[in-house]
Amino acid sequence: MLIKSKVFAPQSDPRLKAGDEAERQMAFLLDRRFEDRDDVFVLHDLRIQKGKYAFQIDHLVVTRYGIALIESKSIHSKVSITRHDERREHWSREFRGREEGIPSPVRQVEEQARLLREYLRENADQILGKLLGLLQKGFGYCPFDTYVGVSTSAVFNLARGTPLPEHVFKADEVAPEIDCQLKARGKQGSFLNLNPLTALPWDMSRDEALATARFLMRHHTPRVPAVAPEAVAPPAADVVAAPAAAPAPA
Repeated sequence: MLIKSKVFAPQSDPRLKAGDEAERQMAFLLDRRFEDRDDVFVLHDLRIQKGKYAFQIDHLVVTRYGIALIESKSIHSKVSITRHDERREHWSREFRGREEGIPSPVRQVEEQARLLREYLRENADQILGKLLGLLQKGFGYCPFDTYVGVSTSAVFNLARGTPLPEHVFKADEVAPEIDCQLKARGKQGSFLNLNPLTALPWDMSRDEALATARFLMRHHTPRVPAVAPEAVAPPAADVVAAPAAAPAPA
């Protein structure tokens, strides 16, 4: 079910235009896969204000079995990924015949997931019910899955023996991967991620998943575009009237 779409504005910058095209393609693929399901809730271009900072998520899929965040990347050339260790992963791409470094979209979407988890945990009492009518349910043990969807025309350049990072997919692979994950978890019945403090399972019903999506939709805070100051007319007192014409001689 589609909860929030993105309104695309005309872009003159080639990079912004390409970025919009990548998001449009990913939105189409997710909507086509999930819009007829009443237990999967999709939001595009979600921006949440958290304190004095805000974080933006390209695509979000909320289900009973977890929450998936997708970062769209418009990369149509060769992509090089060098993984140094579990904490350092360097990305670069070809642009106009030159190689340039780019931020890791894997780290970017992981940070978005961290902030979203914190935000939902802070507001769980507005979304979820209580276990046995006593204990407030929360999102601390909810699975947050992260995906990077790269343009289908991108070519990955990896060192021999280096696998593609597990969170990175071509754009047309993301929706099937999420669907596969949902089916696998659905066969397990429900999540039984036990809270070691209470020994009670974390669980989210279909209605709670919908409530989560609607809560995030209500708290979407669009970026306010900068507006050039309008020309201000001078105060009336500063306007000097033109002198009256002298009367014509008799």
